[in-house]
Amino acid sequence: MRRTLLGLCLLCISFAPASCGKRSAKEESSADEGPSPADSGIVVLDAKGAEEAGIVTSPAGPAPIDVVLQFPGKVRFDPAHMLEVKPRFAGVVRSLKKDLGQAVARNETVALVESNESLTSYAVASAIAGHVIACPASPGQTVTQETVLYTIADLSTVWIDFAVYPNQLARVHRGEPAVVTAQSGGGPGQSGAVDYIGPSLEEGAGVSVGRVILANAGRWEPGLFVNVAVVVDHVNATVTVPEEAILRTNEGPAVFVGQGTRYTLKLLQVGRSDGHMTEIVSGLEPGSPVVVKNAFTLRSELEKSKYEEN
Repeated sequence: MRRTLLGLCLLCISFAPASCGKRSAKEESSADEGPSPADSGIVVLDAKGAEEAGIVTSPAGPAPIDVVLQFPGKVRFDPAHMLEVKPRFAGVVRSLKKDLGQAVARNETVALVESNESLTSYAVASAIAGHVIACPASPGQTVTQETVLYTIADLSTVWIDFAVYPNQLARVHRGEPAVVTAQSGGGPGQSGAVDYIGPSLEEGAGVSVGRVILANAGRWEPGLFVNVAVVVDHVNATVTVPEEAILRTNEGPAVFVGQGTRYTLKLLQVGRSDGHMTEIVSGLEPGSPVVVKNAFTLRSELEKSKYEEN
């Protein structure tokens, strides 16, 4: 029995070198060829295919970049352009000439009050032009010199107040350019500058307040909700690409670079961005022909090739 087992062991040993470490012809061929184009992040597409897919390339190059922070805001009255219209003498309101929302000219009569002393009516005029935003008095009401008949607001300038959270406060400064747009749409934005940045007057608000003062031709109604885009940084970047050219991959941001019929996916380190152009810190040489339109088509083709190979 022992001799039989010994013979079998020697037989196995004698045949072991013939198969141990032996690679198949397919494996050897794959090793000789090296990584496939898909594994190297390369998509091969001829000119006709690129045209049909809408592939467009553009050289990476310098561009100015304005780094913008977006804030929600609201249109408010400018207190420096508001007036409370009051009687000069105590008496009784005989008539009110204006209704809420109506326009008022400077020095225009807005009310008649009968004086308690002379028992004659005198005119009460507005010292500013504007619109009636409050009318708390009524005809027949007894009034004193402290009674507010009207509140008139000159809307030729308005305040745009926006909330600034603590983690953003160090980046927003007085004098920085800003663009205000209505949240409801309604035309292009209006340019201005940050006029004030400081604590909120609302107790427990937890935010600071930024303010832009705008000239108003009737577009900005107090109470309107707006978006405020503040330019917090500006750079003349050496290498930039359009934001739409950048693909977000598991390995990081990347772009396709075209060279003839070969489109190679290159990983990048990105810097500042204004939402349209993005600074490239490393991974891309100036002048590289970057795919700026329909890069997602190449990405889909690359993922398909990898799947088929595996």
